[in-house]
Amino acid sequence: MEAGLSNPSLPESIAHACGEEIKPARVPYSGCSSCVGMMWVVVQLAALTAAFVLPGMRPSEFAPDKPVPVFVSKLESVRTELPFDYYDLPFCLPEGGKPQRLGESIGEYLMGERIETSPYVGIMKQNQFCKSVCRQKLSPEQVKLFIDRIKESYRVNL
Repeated sequence: MEAGLSNPSLPESIAHACGEEIKPARVPYSGCSSCVGMMWVVVQLAALTAAFVLPGMRPSEFAPDKPVPVFVSKLESVRTELPFDYYDLPFCLPEGGKPQRLGESIGEYLMGERIETSPYVGIMKQNQFCKSVCRQKLSPEQVKLFIDRIKESYRVNL
């Protein structure tokens, strides 16, 4: 090994082949622990976006051309901490006129989740476009309620 080399971990043959002194790259220290912390946060957020499962609901398998029921939960907003029940707004009701609440697990109860039936049904492996579920006439107060929730950035979990 030549005496002038700055990286003694390189094999002698590489140092001789280069014919010049090899200097390690200098990287400015930018708080490596904060980089690791940031990377951990990014990985965790990516994991959250990969799948969203309502507490208490386990994955199900559906055969092609079979109905897939759609359940509803609460309305949530990023602007306010106040959640609303899905049926606090005048959405279409399921057959029978009354939504049925699915069994609550302890996790659902503690998180305030209320998973209920809806009038919406999909068919496995079939595209459905513009299928009407119901028609209802809304009062001016009901329309204002919908507009207010939209302005407050409320979203529904189906």
